Amino acid sequence: MTRSSASFQEKYRQHALPGIPRGAGQIHPFYDGYSIANLPASICAWLGCPLPSARPLAAEFSGAFSASYRHVIFILVDGLGWDSLQSLQENDRAPAWEALLQSGQLLPLTSVAPSTTSAALTTLWTARQPAEHGIIGYEMFLKEFGLIANIILQSVSSFIGESGSLARAGFDPFTFLPVPTLGGRFLSNGIRAFALQPEPINGSGLS
Repeated sequence: MTRSSASFQEKYRQHALPGIPRGAGQIHPFYDGYSIANLPASICAWLGCPLPSARPLAAEFSGAFSASYRHVIFILVDGLGWDSLQSLQENDRAPAWEALLQSGQLLPLTSVAPSTTSAALTTLWTARQPAEHGIIGYEMFLKEFGLIANIILQSVSSFIGESGSLARAGFDPFTFLPVPTLGGRFLSNGIRAFALQPEPINGSGLS
């Protein structure tokens, strides 16, 4: 069986990345099987297309999952951290999650560094840490284009209402990342992937 969520939390509070001081209340990414960065490798393994170069979730989680699945549903709620979820549960404001817990387990994971939406989403879609895939913030200086870009909107950061305008500077979202994505992995293994998301973010860096 897996350990309780409380024991995982204590493990995370004691963990620190080598050479980086941990401030009061800070949680460092735990890439050795206890991070969202380890989810892609586990998902691929469950679906029958393992990623040999990526580390899956730690063995301590194995009691919560079967070795393989025909379907995997991944639900992402942006910005909903562990403390926020706990608060919602304590105030009876998360009935849907409570219903899921009746037949499942609640297991906390650490995020990535920096813990931003653009960095985390790219990690989930590449199985690489931000330092490897290169997306490290909401806004980034892109030397090859000579501008500061909004990575989410794929536009020049100072532009308003110009979503996707980086394309005019030669930006190609399909070739920009220096690492492969899970999409290609799924396709080559005959696995179909579908995304349900709000229409306003379709085609953006959030999709």
